[in-house]
Amino acid sequence: MFSFLYKGMDYLRFKQLGSDFANIIDSFVRKSTFYELNNFKHNAVPIYIVSASIDAWVRPWCVKHGIGNVICTEIAIDNGVVTGKFLTPNCFGPEKVKRLSAAVGTLEDQYVTVFGDSRGDKELMRIANKVFLVQ
Repeated sequence: MFSFLYKGMDYLRFKQLGSDFANIIDSFVRKSTFYELNNFKHNAVPIYIVSASIDAWVRPWCVKHGIGNVICTEIAIDNGVVTGKFLTPNCFGPEKVKRLSAAVGTLEDQYVTVFGDSRGDKELMRIANKVFLVQ
């Protein structure tokens, strides 16, 4: 589906759409989630956004909110054009655990809080010390 929709698109245009989307995402995030994220930031707790969504769609929102650790599905670009292929495996389900572990080390040695809203978060929720189910 991704390839069908975006293959051949100029990457700068693609990134601009992601930046534009950052302002729309706020309307979907619950106030309670913002509250918890702000508590983590205030207490200097490292925050990682781990998403199956495309990096260029998620990272602008994260930057806007001061979250620098972003793990997402990355796409291949060739000569400034979206190829329609993924550069990394889709960051979904077990891949989320694998990629977060690669970034922070053994998760069993960490206190992990997960905000999850889909079946793609089940594996992360299983290893979490605390889970916020976002509905």
